[in-house]
Amino acid sequence: MLSDEQMDREIREHVEKHPVILPEDYQTMVQNQIKKCCEGEMSMSQNKQRKKKMIAAACMILCIGVCGAGGVRAGMNYAKQRVEKTSEKEQEALWMDAAKADADTFSRELSKKEQQRMNELAEKYQTEGLFPDGSILQISDQSEIVPDQICFLAQASTFYLPEKALSDEQMLELIDFYAKRDYSVTAQGQKEADITDSADDVTEISQEEVVEKASALLERLYGVNADTLTIKTEHDQASDGNGETFTTDHITYRDEAAGISYLVSVNLQNGEIRTVSVQKDTGSNYSKEIAENATQYQKLFPEAEKMAYAYMEENAVWVEKQIEYMRDEKQMLGTGIVNYIFVTDTDACVISYSCTQQYFYQVREFSKDELDSYLSDEKEQGAMRNLEQVITEVK
Repeated sequence: MLSDEQMDREIREHVEKHPVILPEDYQTMVQNQIKKCCEGEMSMSQNKQRKKKMIAAACMILCIGVCGAGGVRAGMNYAKQRVEKTSEKEQEALWMDAAKADADTFSRELSKKEQQRMNELAEKYQTEGLFPDGSILQISDQSEIVPDQICFLAQASTFYLPEKALSDEQMLELIDFYAKRDYSVTAQGQKEADITDSADDVTEISQEEVVEKASALLERLYGVNADTLTIKTEHDQASDGNGETFTTDHITYRDEAAGISYLVSVNLQNGEIRTVSVQKDTGSNYSKEIAENATQYQKLFPEAEKMAYAYMEENAVWVEKQIEYMRDEKQMLGTGIVNYIFVTDTDACVISYSCTQQYFYQVREFSKDELDSYLSDEKEQGAMRNLEQVITEVK
């Protein structure tokens, strides 16, 4: 895996051999982003400092993407048309992933032949509209790595490359990823700047009410007394698909004795809690070593439904109930995760069970459109790992 120093050296050597002439508007954008990172640092609040750090990290990755792929941004014809079609949801995901690490790392170095071919394909990507048929496989844990595909672990900003030489399709997938991420960093970064400028106009509920709501839900879901736990709060601001500002408190509850952490995210404008997550110190929630056991999943359903009622409301009426997971041809779970889905007339609650840790580790709320998109993405990403999506209706 390349160190930061090795990556910097390779970039410098590459640029010396293959000078990249960037459009003036692109250079101006980068300079403006860097300027925003540096302005007013001494007077920023802790939350604003975090936002500036995110932009700085994103800019660094953006520049690596430009140079490392032979100037993906050098031509703005076909490439510009393609990246502008990136959905708002994907833009936000790429933007947030870019903030998780200061630089990308790779599981191996590209050969000189691969580097040369990458440059050729980057040029065709820009000037001829030569795009990949698929996309890089996004994984959430190293156990999900597929040896013959490019896999990206966002949490560590690490690309796992096949040991054999990359195919043209795989190189195009890498070029496409960088182009879309560059565009998303710029677009979302501008929105973040606009949000910061208008932050004083946002009405928020009190911190006391936030903690009270989160603690009450945690007790209903997991039966824990929040008063006995260590509590930390992180404040965040973002924008929704309509460009409206919303602020969120991410509250972490820590039980040192049990070795477990709970994370509750609360929207400060309306008090909504759309995500509750749990992580044990004993290891990852994911695994590819768990055999399918449909009978066990059915037995766990009543407990999952009890949590769904606790999360939504006791008198919620389900119009649809499902069990969803991914499996391979050997009937092994692709991720070790089973999702219990409870749909009402207006929205849905998804309770996720970790088979390796044997507990319900996540509770999420989706609109119906978001749920359809989530299941579609699951199926698409699963197909890239040769996994079948199983959805069972529950009466």
